[in-house]
This record gives sequence, C-alpha cells and structure tokens, in this order.
Amino acid sequence: MRRDMDLIRELILKLEALDIRPGAIMHFMPDDEEIQIAGYSPDEIEYHARLLTEAGLIEPGRGAMEGFIFRSLTWA
Repeated sequence: MRRDMDLIRELILKLEALDIRPGAIMHFMPDDEEIQIAGYSPDEIEYHARLLTEAGLIEPGRGAMEGFIFRSLTWA
C-alpha cells in the first residue's frame, strides 16, 4: 500500500479533534465511525495510523492486537 499524505493529514486532524480527557487511552478499530474518512477503506486508515505511530506523530497506548490505540498527538 502506498503512503497517502492527504489521508495522513485527515487522520491527524480527526484524532486531534477527539474529545478525550487528558491521559485517556482510546482503542480504535479501523472501521470505527469516529475515524472514518470518506473515500478511504478501513484497511487504508489502519495502515496509515500505524505509519503515524512509527513516525512518532501519535503516541500509542499499549496492547492492541487489532486496530490501534491512541493516547495523544506528539510535538513531532
């Protein structure tokens, strides 16, 4: 799968807009409504969320076998 910078930007904006309390950890499945982006499949969203984690742009929680865990954005 190819990296899609438009999807990465949209995903960051979606995650940033979440109304979660400081320190909370949220578990997302790639087909969850909160992170759906029109025109992209759940597989594409999950792949790009993992790229964001690997790049240090989002701080992951621990332990998700499927989907991804999100705690916060980073300054990166």
